[in-house]
Amino acid sequence: MREGVSVRRAADIALALTAPETYRLLVADRGWTPQEWRRWTTETLVAQLLDER
Repeated sequence: MREGVSVRRAADIALALTAPETYRLLVADRGWTPQEWRRWTTETLVAQLLDER
């Protein structure tokens, strides 16, 4: 886990990124493909939660 990110904060970040509302907003409303959403979600979760080591 990235230094300074608590378990609670990590859960909040994961919830915000993977919520059905976020998916619907980006895919259905904004025209992202499911693959684009999956790639962005994965990259963002890794960047926000995992230590670079």
